[in-house]
Amino acid sequence: MYRLITLIFLLVLASCQTDPDKIPADIIPKEKMTGILMDIHIAEAGIRLETQQDSLAQKATDYYHFIYKKYNVSEKDFRKSFRYYSEHPKQLEQIYQDMINEMSKKESEALNSQN
Repeated sequence: MYRLITLIFLLVLASCQTDPDKIPADIIPKEKMTGILMDIHIAEAGIRLETQQDSLAQKATDYYHFIYKKYNVSEKDFRKSFRYYSEHPKQLEQIYQDMINEMSKKESEALNSQN
C-alpha cells in the first residue's frame, strides 16, 4: 500500500512540473521584448550624446513612454517582464543575442545603402 501511495504521489508531482522555458501568459513574449530593449538601448545611446545634462532625465522618460506606446505595453508590464527574464538568464541571453543579430543586420543594411 505504501508503494502505491508513493507512486501516485510521484506521478502527481511529476504532472505538476511546468516547462521551465515556457513563458507565462502575462509576460511580454521574447520577440517583442527584443524590440523593446533594442529601442531602449538606442534611445539611451542617443541621450548620452546630448550636451544639455539637465534635460536628460526628462528625455529618457519621454523616450521610454514612446517605446512603451509603440509596442502597446505599460511600464508596469515591461518592468514585470524584465524582472522575469532577469530571473531566467538563458532566456534573457537569447533576447540579447537576437537583439545583437538584429542590430548587426540593420548596421549592414545602413552601410550597404550608403554605397
